[in-house]
Amino acid sequence: MRARVIIIFELFIYENYLTFWSRARESSGIYLLHKSSRIWNSPNNIASNASSSLDVNELLIEEWVLDSISEGSYNNFVQLWEDLGIIQSDYLLLETYPTDIKLLFYQHSLGEAIIYVEIHIYDSASYAEAEYNIQKSRSRPPIFERFLYGERIFQEGRYLIFVFSNEEAEQTLIPYNKYGQTYISLVDDFFIKLFQRLSPILYGYSENPPSVAYTGKVIWGIQPGDVFTWNSSYETFTGSLATGMSHSSGSSSTTLEVFEMSDDGYAVLIGELKTNFKIFNEYFSSIILDTEYYICTWLTVDNGPLKPETSSGSQVTIFPLYLDGKTIGNFIEEEIDHLPEKNYIEGAFSISGHGRTSSGSGYTPLKTEWIDITIHTNTGIMTHYDFYYNDNEYSITTSRSMSLVGSNFDLNKRNVNIQILELDAVISKDTLERGEAVGVEVIVTDTFDNLVEGVNVKASVEGITLELTGMGNGRYEGSIATRDLSIGEHQIIIVAEKEDYESGTMTQQIIVQTPALYITTTIPSTTISKGSKITLTAEVVDASNSPVNGAIVSSTINNQNIVLEEKGDGEYQTRIDTKEYEEGPYTIVTLAEKTGYISGTTQISITVEKARGIPGFPYIAVLLGLIIGLIILENKK
Repeated sequence: MRARVIIIFELFIYENYLTFWSRARESSGIYLLHKSSRIWNSPNNIASNASSSLDVNELLIEEWVLDSISEGSYNNFVQLWEDLGIIQSDYLLLETYPTDIKLLFYQHSLGEAIIYVEIHIYDSASYAEAEYNIQKSRSRPPIFERFLYGERIFQEGRYLIFVFSNEEAEQTLIPYNKYGQTYISLVDDFFIKLFQRLSPILYGYSENPPSVAYTGKVIWGIQPGDVFTWNSSYETFTGSLATGMSHSSGSSSTTLEVFEMSDDGYAVLIGELKTNFKIFNEYFSSIILDTEYYICTWLTVDNGPLKPETSSGSQVTIFPLYLDGKTIGNFIEEEIDHLPEKNYIEGAFSISGHGRTSSGSGYTPLKTEWIDITIHTNTGIMTHYDFYYNDNEYSITTSRSMSLVGSNFDLNKRNVNIQILELDAVISKDTLERGEAVGVEVIVTDTFDNLVEGVNVKASVEGITLELTGMGNGRYEGSIATRDLSIGEHQIIIVAEKEDYESGTMTQQIIVQTPALYITTTIPSTTISKGSKITLTAEVVDASNSPVNGAIVSSTINNQNIVLEEKGDGEYQTRIDTKEYEEGPYTIVTLAEKTGYISGTTQISITVEKARGIPGFPYIAVLLGLIIGLIILENKK
């Protein structure tokens, strides 16, 4: 008989070693007297309440207090059990040890029951399974040899989970419910609750979508939260009357739920409902515990329609409504394409296909096969499937049948339009000054990449909405003014709508920057006689070439600052008198300023020349007069 170990001890830490309140030995084994709520506190480099890859919230169990979580390597724990006097301290049989072990200490909120949970986390599922199987093969598995009460073991994936407890719980009737409950049933109930908390980790609920090679379009009729149930059956005969026949048959029910879909629809997380799981006691006798959970798997469109691997082997298939140019009708054709005789029936909410081998006339075909398949057109769910195959050469006859028997919604009321407007939009620039117009060009196609005419395409940003103009060949254009937009990032939302189509939407980002003033100056001539007056004209516009009024425009020349007078429509003027200027070149620098704008500046060069004659005398007029007089005199001769 195995040594009895009653863990009833009080431990303290002193220079990283364990000291015990008391230890007693009896002929039947070792007794560790226990009065504390913890087995240890950070002994032998084992970290108490250390960070864990398992979220603490995932380990909280109803009606149980999670008192502590400790973790360490396998060697740490071997040393711990050895220090505690546990005979089989080195309890794993293979050298592919777990990378991490977590020991969880639970105490029942209503009594003395204490349960410990060892979670062994391996690098791979194969290592965990190998250790589990070799333990199972031993008549006295060493993992069970350490303790006595309420021992249970369970393995799934990378996790090998072991549960054990203390004797007080066996001796005490815990008021667990209104009827009272024995310790053994208490442990099993605890394991169910622990399993429910860990099942999302064990069975892939929390995994991220896988990478997918496919980059085209996909449209689904299913959505997260959908639940479907199929009944299936099979029957197989092998052999003959002469050689002897064998027969096998069976039936099953499969329930699947759609948990998640990636944003692009390329990956779908599907879970199969299970209603019980199996654990083993210290004799490796199986214990079936009833609870509902899901085994989840991400499926992708890389291989076409989704075909979950169910525990019953049922050939369940979920079809996309559209994938890579194919619709439901195309998928049914593929299912029976290898059969020479086939026909199709299209109903209000489904398409059915029937295919079979050629009918024999006057002889028995060597092989016979037929398939009946029905797919619901609104959801892509396979609602019925019949398969029959007979091979006279090898004396095999087999048949399979499957039918959808339930869902959590009315399939016929699910309405998904596979004609979807797809948008390809281009904007003229993504960074612009406020006041500039941003050009928007959109190409509209349908699900099958056909250009679509007659679409109502609108682009809007911050309450500004523009209806784009159809230019032909599925192209729509327009421009949006940004004068009323604030400085910063904005999102242009483009929506395309047309009757009998699902609307299409896409967005474009723009950055609106503080606008700048753009200024140009002109004068009648760049060469000026000293003492002359010249008119300087300045034109101020924004980035969209629109006139800017209300600016302050000033020019600097010959150390003088002159403010120009506003004339309207972005035009500003002044007269410059050169009578005090020395002969030579000058630069006129003109500055335009306005609140909310970046200032603009420009310059123009002039040359002041020596005055010829009396300044201001009308030499040209006099010269013209003389010429005209000479012409008149000549004509009188």
